[in-house]
Amino acid sequence: MKKNRLKLFAVIILIASVLASCATSAPSGGYAPPKKNITVSLGTSSLTLISGQSHTFSPTFKNTDTAPDLVWTSSDQSILSVSPDGTITAENTTDGNITATITAAIADNPNMKSVCTVTVFPEEKTHFLTAGPGQDASRQTVISWHNPQGTCTLEYTEASGSEFTHSIAVEGEPTASDWADLSSIYRYNVTLTDLVPGSEYRYRVVTPDGKATETQSFRTAGTDGTFSFAWMSDIHASTAASLQNFQTLLKMAGEKADLSFCLFTGDMVNQGKRYTYWESWTDSKVLSDMSYAFVIGNHEYYPNNSLETATPSYYLDFAARADNHGSSIASDYWFLYNNVLFICLDSMAPDYARKQSPNPYLESQARWFEEVINNNADRYEYIIVCQHFAHLDGDDEGTGFYSFWYPYFDKYGVDLALTSDSHKYSRSKTLYNDQVSETGTVYLTSPMSEGKELDEIISIDQPGRRSAFFTDKKVKGGAYIEVTPQSLTVHVIGKDGIEYDSVTIPAK
Repeated sequence: MKKNRLKLFAVIILIASVLASCATSAPSGGYAPPKKNITVSLGTSSLTLISGQSHTFSPTFKNTDTAPDLVWTSSDQSILSVSPDGTITAENTTDGNITATITAAIADNPNMKSVCTVTVFPEEKTHFLTAGPGQDASRQTVISWHNPQGTCTLEYTEASGSEFTHSIAVEGEPTASDWADLSSIYRYNVTLTDLVPGSEYRYRVVTPDGKATETQSFRTAGTDGTFSFAWMSDIHASTAASLQNFQTLLKMAGEKADLSFCLFTGDMVNQGKRYTYWESWTDSKVLSDMSYAFVIGNHEYYPNNSLETATPSYYLDFAARADNHGSSIASDYWFLYNNVLFICLDSMAPDYARKQSPNPYLESQARWFEEVINNNADRYEYIIVCQHFAHLDGDDEGTGFYSFWYPYFDKYGVDLALTSDSHKYSRSKTLYNDQVSETGTVYLTSPMSEGKELDEIISIDQPGRRSAFFTDKKVKGGAYIEVTPQSLTVHVIGKDGIEYDSVTIPAK
């Protein structure tokens, strides 16, 4: 009997120990959770380096308190060498951009890895070489570019000359942008003055080692009141191929009119923080034979989750523009081209402050707007205001503060208000005091230029009270505008260069 009691007691002790073990090693559900794999992240999937530069990754891990050993590999050691601590060094001896990938894999679990694609620029390459209208575009032009080297020389001459007759040595400044995929590069900005009105010029950039870019060209404004320009928007470029449709539309417009420059009302790139996206403009060579007046869009502001993190610095580093914003937003500017006063507004900053009353950005823009017009009295025949967000979207108000702006446009006689963003084409009737009128302002939103294919522009049968023409879906197309002393005419083109709409505004 005693022996049986001892056996029973031993069994009870055994069961108790098992239960105690289960209680300490498993959750209340009675099972042990599966062990999670340790993961690694390099923090970015893309990076841009200049030949000769180095970069050290700082990987982060999940599901561990201790950093595991990593195995680093390069897809091409001749482009990217990598050391055991995650430092890569780039080399590019070609004339173009080249890429390779870096992989960081956990040593005891190689399937857990992180990969980064690295684009390597040649050391001497000049980026974003662009001409833009100067404040007085008949005698001034702004030339802007990026280069890895701290000093460069700008050479220019009239197109009829066989040699470059003017040479300007320039020191670059580090770009202000916190590029997500490029560590550092120098930005150059030069305003050429005392140019001959109505003349074509050639220009190029030469690095200290004597390497010159391909020759590009621009045209100064004339003084006879007659010229034409293209109007495009919304490419959202990420590769050179994404500009194919834009190039097609620009060629079509150029076949119909002698274009002096291109006005582009925002969203030049898909994400402003990606340097390689801006590089699409360099690679496509669309900047080589024409001046561009770029207006900032929301995609140039990325990252843009809040006003505190949004920045126009990417655009300011890229665009060749007159620095005459005065007391207004840094990305606002204006220029006189022949007989037209162009006023280019940043519509993003006021949008972020939409809940503030009064809106500080709109108030500063309005004061500056009036100063610009009053200071240029008797110097223009027409006024064109440009911004990215649409004042009107069909018969409805867009996000561009139409109710705020139209009293100013009425007061000073703005002829055209050119916007974009919605990717729909819209044209208002002539409006004054928010009513249809014989004289006043015509408000337009452009079709988008994005994509390889050209879609037709389809009009709606019943325009609204304000609207004379609008589309109910995203369409692809562009426009060119012909200016004479008697009138200005907007021609909207789409697939195969077909003209889908036009409007003529007589001179006042």
